[in-house]
Formats: sequence, structure tokens, C-alpha cells
Amino acid sequence: MKENDDYELTPGDNDHWNIRIKTGKYVETVFNFGELRVAEDGETIKFTSTVISGGLGDDWAAHDDLDWHHETGNILYDILERQAERVEKDAEGVASPK
Repeated sequence: MKENDDYELTPGDNDHWNIRIKTGKYVETVFNFGELRVAEDGETIKFTSTVISGGLGDDWAAHDDLDWHHETGNILYDILERQAERVEKDAEGVASPK
């Protein structure tokens, strides 16, 4: 998943950002992440998500949809990876100013 190609961040309520999926099975579904925490194994991130709009109809239950969990997990991975790259670049700039 790639920001601005497969999904985009949109302002939500308060300090939250919503995410609009732009491609694939869940196109035009808008959701946000809730609680993020590291699992007891220390290697897995557990998270919650709330669907704001869209989805797959009235009978669709996101919490029961394994594909949904994979999709949102891939988006979360991309967001965290991009943030880690930003932090690394900022640290390099502090360590070796131009």
C-alpha cells in the first residue's frame, strides 16, 4: 500500500486522521485507527479500526473480515514505515547540518 496512490489521509475529528482507501476491494471506505499497542510477543502490533463510511454493505462486519484486517494492517505498516523514514532523515539533519 502506498500513500496517495492506494490510500490518502484526510482530517478527522480532534487529533485523529481518517484514511480513505482509493484502490481495491474496499475502495472509498473511510476509516481511522483507534488503539495501537505492541503485543506480548514484542514483535506484533495490535490495533483497532473504526469504519466511518463505505464498506461492503449493511451485512458487512469489518471485525469478522480477515481481508479487511490485512488491508488495514498493510496501510498501518506503510504509515509507520514512512514516519520512521522521516524521523531518520530528521536525525541525520541534526547530526550533520549543511
